[in-house]
Amino acid sequence: LELELLSSFTGGAGSRVCRLPDGERPAFAGVTRNAETSTVSAVGRAAGPQSLAELETALAKAGIRVRQSEAKTGMLTLHVAPAQLMAALAQVHRAVIS
Repeated sequence: LELELLSSFTGGAGSRVCRLPDGERPAFAGVTRNAETSTVSAVGRAAGPQSLAELETALAKAGIRVRQSEAKTGMLTLHVAPAQLMAALAQVHRAVIS
C-alpha cells in the first residue's frame, strides 16, 4: 500500500510513503507541522535524544528558539513560537530529509 501525503509547505502533493522492511527504512521518514500547537515533528527510526539535541542545536543556530521538545520512540516533537513555525519546519526538513 502506498500513500501520497500533502506537502507541509504547499498543501499540494507531497511525499509518497509505504511500509518498508526494517533494513530499508530511512533514518527519518517525514516531517510535519501543526499550526494549532505550533509544533514540528520528525518521524523515523533515528528519532531519539541525540537526534533531538542535534535538531535543537540546528534550530538555535538558525535563530529559532525551541520552547519545549520531546523525544519518543520513533518521533521527535519541537514546540516553537507561532511566528517561527514555517522556518522551523524548513530547518528540520533540511536537517533530516534533504
